Amino acid sequence: MKRIHSPIPLAAALLWTLAPAYGAPKARNESPAASAEATFEQIDDWASAVSDAAFHLNDMALRQDDSDAHLYGLEVVRGDINRIGRDLAVLEAERDSLTECEVKALDLVLPLMREAAADAQNAIALFNSGRSHLWATKYVADTAGISKDAHQAAEILHDSLQLQRTQEKVSQMEHDLGEPSQR
Repeated sequence: MKRIHSPIPLAAALLWTLAPAYGAPKARNESPAASAEATFEQIDDWASAVSDAAFHLNDMALRQDDSDAHLYGLEVVRGDINRIGRDLAVLEAERDSLTECEVKALDLVLPLMREAAADAQNAIALFNSGRSHLWATKYVADTAGISKDAHQAAEILHDSLQLQRTQEKVSQMEHDLGEPSQR
């Protein structure tokens, strides 16, 4: 029986402490705004992948599929949640350079991903402790919670990025027309 070793406690600790040292270095050519936008886009992609993987894990558990089929999905969830935790820590450390819209998105996404990380840790622990009846354990609720929270985080980020791009277009159009922006 292959066990999944979970560094999700590390991700949870990152999300709680939000230590900036775990962030990836920024490219030198990118402005802080472009870097933050790219980071939010990446988190959006990872959160969508986590949501999809957790949804499939939940479905497999309910259908009582072979538990070994869960290994890949749990690895996706674990890896992407850890990456999201690192990037959220970087964004939190750069909070002062974020736009108002980005700060609001960050404030909404942080608790969702904390909950998803806690549910993922629980799901992995349940998977490692006994795979024979995952459908009859809290594993089903945990994977459903991961999927829901990650999906909601992805929607928030997607909408926030779309709003920010629309606001930039409006500002550019106002500038081109010679009208001062009221923001």
